[in-house]
Amino acid sequence: MQPLDPISLLKPVFILEDNKIMADRLIQILTSIGYLKSELHLSRSLHDFQKQLQHITPELALIDLHLPDGNGLNVVEILLQKKSEMPIIVISAWCDEITILNAIKKGAIGYLLKEREDLEIVLAIRSVLRGGSPIDPFIAQYLIQQSSHDQFNQPKNTSTVATNSFNLTEKETEVLQLIARGMSNQEIADHLFVSKNTVETHIRHCYQKLLVSNRIMATQKAKANGII
Repeated sequence: MQPLDPISLLKPVFILEDNKIMADRLIQILTSIGYLKSELHLSRSLHDFQKQLQHITPELALIDLHLPDGNGLNVVEILLQKKSEMPIIVISAWCDEITILNAIKKGAIGYLLKEREDLEIVLAIRSVLRGGSPIDPFIAQYLIQQSSHDQFNQPKNTSTVATNSFNLTEKETEVLQLIARGMSNQEIADHLFVSKNTVETHIRHCYQKLLVSNRIMATQKAKANGII
């Protein structure tokens, strides 16, 4: 696989994975896109994680949830307390709705299943490095189906209620409206008199709150719920 420009990489990277085969696989994937092994910090338990965190502050984290001495969701919270904007990708075998929603609510920027091919994991990591919020296709499809079912069986709400139900801020809602008009990130930044990075942060938060992984899905879900 073609390595990324080292300048674009977020490092150091923290990996929390108790399965040796999966841990070795993630290290191989990360080195294939340009990371050095010295930039990758692996823990296989919550205990190991707590020891390592005393010495490093990662810029990117890949987290498993099912650990021998606890739940990786606690790690998500701890990492975000240390660095609030840290991109965290959950890579897990768990795919039940409650676990997925809890991970995203706690601040995970992406959620992938371990069964995915190496290339799919690479693309997800590349997406995060560009400011994206990747959700496993199976999970996204499931959540969309659940959302559609709930929407069909519930009375229509006003846009204010719908917006509040997803905890979107006024600025995030405005960004969604501009996305729906077909504006690029730079055009939105110019329109709102903010930086492009600020717009990308708003979009990432919208993806997390709406449980979507791209602009089309965000627009469709926002329209379906009366947000825009």
